[in-house]
Amino acid sequence: MNRKHRSVMIQGILASVRFHPFTSACMILSIIGCIVAGLIPPLLMEQIINRILDGNMDVMGLCILWICISAVNCILEVCREGTIIITGQNVLYQMRSALLKKLKDLDTSYFDQHAAGEISSIIISDTDSAGTVFSGGIISMVADACSLIGILVVIYVKSRGLFLLVLFVLPFVAIYTRTVQKKMLESQKENRQAVSESAAILPETGQTYETVYAYQAQPYMEHRFDRTIEKGYAALRHVSFYDAVYSPVIVTVSSILTGVMMCLIAGFTGMSDLFGVSAGTGVALMTYITKIFDPIESLGKEIQAIQEAQAAFSRLNDFMALPEKNDSDTGVIPCTHQIEIRHVSFGYSAEHPVFQDFSLMVDAGAHIIVTGRTGSGKSTLFALIQGLYEPQAGQILIEGRNPYALSEIQRRELFGVVEQKTALIEGNLRVQLTLHRPDIQDETLISALYTVGLYDWYTGLSDGLDTGRDRLKLSDGQLQLLSIARAIVCNPRILLMDEMNASIDAATEQMVNHALQKAAQGRTVISIAHRRNVFHNELVIDLQSIAQTHGFPYNLTEMR
Repeated sequence: MNRKHRSVMIQGILASVRFHPFTSACMILSIIGCIVAGLIPPLLMEQIINRILDGNMDVMGLCILWICISAVNCILEVCREGTIIITGQNVLYQMRSALLKKLKDLDTSYFDQHAAGEISSIIISDTDSAGTVFSGGIISMVADACSLIGILVVIYVKSRGLFLLVLFVLPFVAIYTRTVQKKMLESQKENRQAVSESAAILPETGQTYETVYAYQAQPYMEHRFDRTIEKGYAALRHVSFYDAVYSPVIVTVSSILTGVMMCLIAGFTGMSDLFGVSAGTGVALMTYITKIFDPIESLGKEIQAIQEAQAAFSRLNDFMALPEKNDSDTGVIPCTHQIEIRHVSFGYSAEHPVFQDFSLMVDAGAHIIVTGRTGSGKSTLFALIQGLYEPQAGQILIEGRNPYALSEIQRRELFGVVEQKTALIEGNLRVQLTLHRPDIQDETLISALYTVGLYDWYTGLSDGLDTGRDRLKLSDGQLQLLSIARAIVCNPRILLMDEMNASIDAATEQMVNHALQKAAQGRTVISIAHRRNVFHNELVIDLQSIAQTHGFPYNLTEMR
């Protein structure tokens, strides 16, 4: 693997060693112990057989030693496998933690350009592959390589003829292994691509199932999903074929090598000195021949695992190299309005700008309705004010600060966002309101529920704020009210509301508007709405009309 592929793994390994030094030390010691203990039993067996054939029956001590070392070897192998697995999980944990931290620091534009299934595939599937390659690839490969070198050294000392035979065979085995692994890597990449496509289709299908049923598009979705599944199955069939033919060939070569050695010893008297003639040595060499192909076979599988994970490593490193949000706060800049948008130009792509030289000044306490046709920039204006995107030109100031450079805690205290559709997260009512922020007191939560008109509903809950999500049983209107309560629990100075009344009836709308009027007291409110009767003193900004009539820049203070 090149340096780019190693970076994520090395970060995980170094973090694992730093936080779990004892486990890492145990893994290294058990690997060394397994290599040494695996070489000794055949040598003891050689001495036992030679002594017996020489008439010396005093071999009880050697037999006991052989049993003890074999038992120790088994124990060390268990320790090796266990510590490798534990260390691999530690490395996987460190890698995934780094990825999640990176995900939190990414610019919002990344989530616009990538499907949820694709992001999940990177965090889950690719990370699993990269973590598995540590326990099933890199560490095991190093251990097997050291074991192979140790066996070759012993064979050279015991039988130079067999050593030459092994050296002659090894290049062909290596070429065969490399060829098989290349074929398997190609198939693994095809399967990984199919898995990624399937992961992207599933969330999309779940989000659009009502449309699929309404337009009878089930056959198309089934065909689309079946096509990606069949692509993955075809790739896995190729992988299974190459895996099935690899091991038998290695076992056959091992048997042939042993047979050739025996034939040369038996058929040519001049070969006895080269190969070694004692019965004990012959048994030991046969054992080593079997052992030498075990690490070779394992090395092939481990190389396959590493090659398989290279695509995952590439995606992980590309993900870690993505640009992050610029959180360098420049401090407070002098301004005369609570919200100042100064000659901003912004577009999700350079070819399609949403705002060009757009200016907007909003005083503290103003109640503003933003209207306009679809695509006029209403939601984009909200995103810019919240600091989710950084404009390509111009400047946005919220109370003198750049919202794009604010921390999450600063944004939560500054903005309260009421979304068009309220999403409940995993957790009880307290979690639904605080979003896991521990410093918000229960009294504040109850006060917010009272403000939005949910206090009577709250008092009917047997477990109060500890009521689980599955037992809340909220109507659409109550969900909207809960969203307002969630927005004001941190006492934000600015409320942003996104077309809240788009999907509720007139009676519910009146209830929600009443809650909004109470929640808006003492706050600046900017809302996206088609009906302009939420607040009595509201000011209306029609982005489409402004763009067509006045053009940009548009200054609310001047229009007032």
